[in-house]
Amino acid sequence: DLLPKWAKFRSIEEGLARQRVGPDGMVEFRGLQLQVPSEQLKPRVSSGALVDAALKALGQKKFDGPAVLDLGVGCGALLLAILHGCDASASGTGVDIDKNAVHTCRSNAERVLAPAQVPNVQVLCADFCKLDEAPTRMQLHSHGYDVIVCNPPYRSHAQQDAYDTASGEFGGYSEDKKTLVAGETGLELYEGVARSLARDVA
Repeated sequence: DLLPKWAKFRSIEEGLARQRVGPDGMVEFRGLQLQVPSEQLKPRVSSGALVDAALKALGQKKFDGPAVLDLGVGCGALLLAILHGCDASASGTGVDIDKNAVHTCRSNAERVLAPAQVPNVQVLCADFCKLDEAPTRMQLHSHGYDVIVCNPPYRSHAQQDAYDTASGEFGGYSEDKKTLVAGETGLELYEGVARSLARDVA
């Protein structure tokens, strides 16, 4: 029974890996054309569910000038798709430890958002497991955020090894392993964010 399941899994992953990626590194996500360098995580179609959930939450509360925080922003897919679905009063902050990701997100914001929205996007190069530390905390909105999204690396080393065995390395993707693997348990970054938030409100 496992062989058919793995075959189906591999077929799905190979299909995802064949997302329309142009020779210039452009990837389409939620109708937005995003620049995604080969080593960075390419946005999956399935990640659109996070965008839908964020927009639903913002719509239900009818926030005036909503603020969105994206932890591990990468190329900006989630943050920019959410802001694209809001009016010009919305603002967004992305946090990523990778300098190239920060640069890419800023570039994508200028490419896909309306000119009036671009100044409302802030991208910080920082460790999102240390949001409570002064150098980072002082750059975040003092009044907080209405929605926080986070889609960090979530696999363990063992899970990634099994994934590679089943579907070929990264299922045909070229991303750096750091975009997919969190550590020994796969929960390290979730736990780091939780500890950071707990320290901040203590």
